Amino acid sequence: MKRTLTITALLLAAIGCRPVPDATLEGRVTLDGRPVAGVLVSDGTQIVETNKNGKYFMISDKADSVVFITTPSGSVAVSEDGLRPGFWAALTEAPDKVERHDFKLVSENQERYNVLFFPDIHLSNDPRRNDIRRFQEKVAPYIREKASDMEGPVYLMNLGDLTHELYWYEFDFNESDAYNMLAELELPLKMYSVTGNHDHDGAIVGEDVDFRSAWIYRKVWGPDRYSVNIGNDHWVFLDNIIYVNEEGKGKKAPGIRGDRSYLESFTPKQLAWLEKDLSYVPDSCNVYICTHCPFFHGSNISEGRATLPDEQLTFIDSLCTRFEHKVLNFAGHIHKFDFFSKKEYPSFFQYGLPCASGVMWETPEEYSLYCSDGSEAGLMNGTCVAGIPMELSFETYDHGKRNYSIYDMNSVGKAYKNSAEVKIQRKKAPERADYSNRKFRNSIFVNWWTWYPGCTIEMFENGKALQVNAARHEDPVNNFTYDLPQLAHPVKHHAVRNNVSCIHMFEAKASKTDSPGEVIFKNEKGEELYRETIARPLPFIF
Repeated sequence: MKRTLTITALLLAAIGCRPVPDATLEGRVTLDGRPVAGVLVSDGTQIVETNKNGKYFMISDKADSVVFITTPSGSVAVSEDGLRPGFWAALTEAPDKVERHDFKLVSENQERYNVLFFPDIHLSNDPRRNDIRRFQEKVAPYIREKASDMEGPVYLMNLGDLTHELYWYEFDFNESDAYNMLAELELPLKMYSVTGNHDHDGAIVGEDVDFRSAWIYRKVWGPDRYSVNIGNDHWVFLDNIIYVNEEGKGKKAPGIRGDRSYLESFTPKQLAWLEKDLSYVPDSCNVYICTHCPFFHGSNISEGRATLPDEQLTFIDSLCTRFEHKVLNFAGHIHKFDFFSKKEYPSFFQYGLPCASGVMWETPEEYSLYCSDGSEAGLMNGTCVAGIPMELSFETYDHGKRNYSIYDMNSVGKAYKNSAEVKIQRKKAPERADYSNRKFRNSIFVNWWTWYPGCTIEMFENGKALQVNAARHEDPVNNFTYDLPQLAHPVKHHAVRNNVSCIHMFEAKASKTDSPGEVIFKNEKGEELYRETIARPLPFIF
């Protein structure tokens, strides 16, 4: 008997296995057809490594119904559809049944690579907004052109709300339909995703609704937490939406049974996995965490506030202190720019990104797409080179690189005075800004979309410095391209909402109506970023 056991052990060693009597998950990872050791494999709770023959074994309860790998640097998981890297597999057997899932990697030169951030595209197949056609005519060609022009591999980082669950059943278009449309476009890139609040099934209510309502998302895009190594960088994708969807309440729509409510938070299980995942990452790595909801709500006149629970942010900050570079959080959800950090959490910085669909395609088609902070819609681009922090730039779909808007409030005031829609809005919501008021005469507003704490603006009139103040005014372009058109169908959205102030607005007062001006934008080091000379009166156009 002893001899038999010894022979068995030798045979197992010879084929690179180790006895795991109760393993319920196993498989093999190959790179360019050869087994690769040290690849991390997870079921969302545990993390194990492949052995020298590329094999892994895991005793899993399969609670998250997926198994996935952390793709090693210099490789990418083989994609069967050209869009989704095959780094994950759905678990279909009972917890006590053994499943085998193999993963295939191919080598990829990642010394230089690029990312396009893709937040809140809100595809719904709505005939009123024509979102599918507008996406195919405006956004898809932009993505294709950018990806084709970039040097090195390109990844599309979907930050959630690819679809809009309110309309899944009304317009027969859900997460699976959005995937099929994207796959048919054959874009020259790979796509990674996180879950947004609108990516859950609003028809699902009751016990364990957060997990059950994400069934289509999981089927199409995979796990709600995972990581990928690209070049010298470690990318983490985390779902920070806990879907509540209380039954019988909220906005009613065909097929929707609940109020579609949610919490902005991580689960303890996600944070435990994150701690394990980051423990494998070298201190020198750049770490990027993609979520749907941002960590903070920023401000240019206060210290802002945390969006997530303080104890969760404190925990994440403690995990990130050892990294040589500040950890970056990329998020969507808020439909506006919100670049921010808080001194209580010094280890990471937030890039809150605006809606890639403007405000859910509500901007009338005669205008460019605009977001809720008045910024023009587009995508944030990131270029990553080995050993160098990511270089970020924002480009609009229609006008290329733009980072700000400048308003001569004399011209804006005339537009407000002559607008019948503004008069209606003022009657329904007198608290809204009235830019025809004389107190705004000769004011110059600058909406610096990509502002972040430490950056400054200088304004001059005929070479004379003006006093610049941070302000919380609403953006006039947002009012004319979103709020005022909503007056035609107020049932669909808030036409008279009062919380529309912009967190990156600055103002100065000129002495004359026709004096030329100059605006200089500087970063936190006092270095000049942009400079623009304006001839006044400056027309109010959009």
